[in-house]
Amino acid sequence: MRHPQNPQPVRIAFANGGDPVLAEAVKAGLAGQARLGSRWILHSVATKSLEGLASDLARWRPDAVVLYRCTAACGKVVRDAGLVAIYADGDEGSDGRSPRVGLHYREAGRRAGAFYLERGYAHLAYFGDHRMQESVEIEAGLRVAAGGRKVSVDVFDIATMGGEDRPVRMDLLDQRISAWIGSLPAPCGMILASDRFGLWAAELCHQIGRRVPDQVSLLGVGNHAIVCEGVWPPLSSVDLRTRELGVRAAEILDRHLRGEPPPRPLRIQIPPGAVIERSSTAAHGVRSPRLMLALEHLQAHARERLTVDDLARAAGLSRRSLERRFREHLGQTPLEAIRSHRLERARHLLETTALSVEEVAEQTGFAHAGHLSARFREAMGMPPGRYRRQARS
Repeated sequence: MRHPQNPQPVRIAFANGGDPVLAEAVKAGLAGQARLGSRWILHSVATKSLEGLASDLARWRPDAVVLYRCTAACGKVVRDAGLVAIYADGDEGSDGRSPRVGLHYREAGRRAGAFYLERGYAHLAYFGDHRMQESVEIEAGLRVAAGGRKVSVDVFDIATMGGEDRPVRMDLLDQRISAWIGSLPAPCGMILASDRFGLWAAELCHQIGRRVPDQVSLLGVGNHAIVCEGVWPPLSSVDLRTRELGVRAAEILDRHLRGEPPPRPLRIQIPPGAVIERSSTAAHGVRSPRLMLALEHLQAHARERLTVDDLARAAGLSRRSLERRFREHLGQTPLEAIRSHRLERARHLLETTALSVEEVAEQTGFAHAGHLSARFREAMGMPPGRYRRQARS
């Protein structure tokens, strides 16, 4: 290992076992370390064969390796070479002693479900592939959001259609998925295991004449602009903050190169960002125009200290009529909807900003920090400060 004070640049190998588009975002996060003054050289190494990986490592002699979604066999090659390894978004090759930085897919699924529930959807769908652990986690998060609410969840898991030992023809798979999409009640909010699943679902919706977003609203996970902007209509998506994988991996490597101990815990999960809204979700899940006015007012004035009477005035309804429609269509009261919306935004600000609790309270419609803390503890079982520390650990 080169000494930190040695003028020779530090060699960082990047092994990509996942999606090339996502890998570029991770590399961009790593490359940012060089712009902060570190003398790093990034080099991609082969992962298509174990022999090629071992050969690349022996020839290039890196100081450390970042393994992005690599197999257990790739991880073993790196360990056998005696190299420092950082695992990025994948446990498969982890030895349990090396740091791992991962994305919080379950929270992304919960956030996607909350997005649709706030817009009045009573019917949700999930399209994924449970051969991928992240797909399992996203669905689990969706079910957390839907728990206790008056909402149905339909799932299509392509893993049930076949596998490596019994492959399925793509035309037959498309037919089955199209039939499933055609059977979904409208309006339906569909959450996809990735943005590429959104591209697939949008194409099948067009083929069978299901209108996006009026009949089927589509929400991806990842927010990879190249994919999202290549869908028609453009795909809304939960921002996974993939670039942050590289940023955090670079911070851990920098500590190691300075002779500092690795962070604790070794497993770090990066919380997702906000839902980036595009045209694929430009609709609401309720058929009551008055209730839609109330929901739109709630979303547009989230920073204000809204009351149930404010929503009733925006909808042109009496308070009693508004409460009846909320219970009938959403399975909750207007006050519960206001509190849920405030808490969701507060969670997002605590996870992704350095705002004080007082500033978060001000931006989410709470009277003061104490009011936010009390409501947050009631809903989350912990005060805002501790939630922020856990989310960032």
